[in-house]
Amino acid sequence: VYAAAYGENLGGVVDLTTLPGGEDWEFEIGSILPRVWWRDGKLQGIRRFNPRARLSGPVIPDRLRMSLAAEYRFDRERVWDTPGGRGDNIPTDGWDGVAQFDWTPNTRHDVRFVFFSRPQSVDFVGLGGLTPEETTSTHDTKVGSAAVDHQYRLDERSFIQTLVSWNRTGFNARSVQPVASQPLFVIPDGFRGRAFHGEDRRVGHWQLKSAYTRAIGTDAPRHVLQFGIDIHDLRYRGESRNDPIEVRGVDGRLIQRTDFMNSGEVTAS
Repeated sequence: VYAAAYGENLGGVVDLTTLPGGEDWEFEIGSILPRVWWRDGKLQGIRRFNPRARLSGPVIPDRLRMSLAAEYRFDRERVWDTPGGRGDNIPTDGWDGVAQFDWTPNTRHDVRFVFFSRPQSVDFVGLGGLTPEETTSTHDTKVGSAAVDHQYRLDERSFIQTLVSWNRTGFNARSVQPVASQPLFVIPDGFRGRAFHGEDRRVGHWQLKSAYTRAIGTDAPRHVLQFGIDIHDLRYRGESRNDPIEVRGVDGRLIQRTDFMNSGEVTAS
């Protein structure tokens, strides 16, 4: 939430400022060829694909500049010890997109609009020697943000900067098996059935920051004076779900069953 310049933080985060689009139109594209996946002398599909593109330039010369960038990500992670020759890879699929518009109506005002989105999905999480595909989970993550940053220059050494931003993060973990309330079976050679744990979490964050900054000094500025306000609204809501777990012997006999009384809901602000 806070930049490293504010608060007594043991660790800090970075204020990241991207460059505006230039006065000439530019277009770039890269990594357009996928990396194929060979196994046992046969083509199994795509192993990795990571194309990127960028477009920037002046929408209105000397007034409004635009910068757009996008990146797609597809990657397969090989899992070597999966049982019975079943599925043996964890695929990740997602993309990043950012759009920025810089508006300069006159010499005193600079306004920046930034929009960012990053959805991602990971399948067969937990796949391994004891856990086949049908007992794994799918993890979906969605990140989005929007911000307006306005800077008003009073003179050569002082300005007022105001930022309004919104951020949202969502995470969902669900079983690959579609049937609800089916138990997870723990048997001597591993796990079967449905992944017992699922969750759905959402975080929303609003920020309003306005600060006056003044450089002080006769020749070269030796001091910087800054004061203002920084207001945050942070809200979290989540739900955790646990299905039954059954431990069974070699002959299929039920040894132990665990039932969870209810799902857990957490809300904080």
